[in-house]
Amino acid sequence: MNESGKRKTAARPTDVLGWLGILAAGVALTVVFWRPLWTGGGLVGGDVYSYYLPQKTFYAERLQAGEFPLWNNRTGFGYPLVGESQTGAFYPPTWILYRLLPVTWAYNANHLLHYVLALFFVAAYTRIIGLGWAAALFASVVYVYGWFPPRSCVEWAIIGG
Repeated sequence: MNESGKRKTAARPTDVLGWLGILAAGVALTVVFWRPLWTGGGLVGGDVYSYYLPQKTFYAERLQAGEFPLWNNRTGFGYPLVGESQTGAFYPPTWILYRLLPVTWAYNANHLLHYVLALFFVAAYTRIIGLGWAAALFASVVYVYGWFPPRSCVEWAIIGG
């Protein structure tokens, strides 16, 4: 606390080197832990290939054709694609990535982006509450590479919707 009784925060916009370090750590750790996503590979398990990939492919095809897909008629009798939360049809990163990139690249970029952002924002939070850079990096790595976020890589609804 300072003299006025307000909590002193450690984060300052001038801490550019610290923020660049956190961002570099986020990118470097995704390269170490998710090398297949950086090299064009993909993830296996769960419903990734049997359900999500066809759904995302249809979504990307419609966006790239200049349409916004409301209905997916390729599964059963069809279903409302915008009502399927796992498509993430209105989520800005999903819309941009799947409109501009091939489906597998968009999928990989979506995951990598969220891992880097999670690391960055956990670091930002820890700095705002007054912790140092080492604590910020430690908290970020524990959060991002703990059990839940890596497990979520096979669940579209957690990051994509």
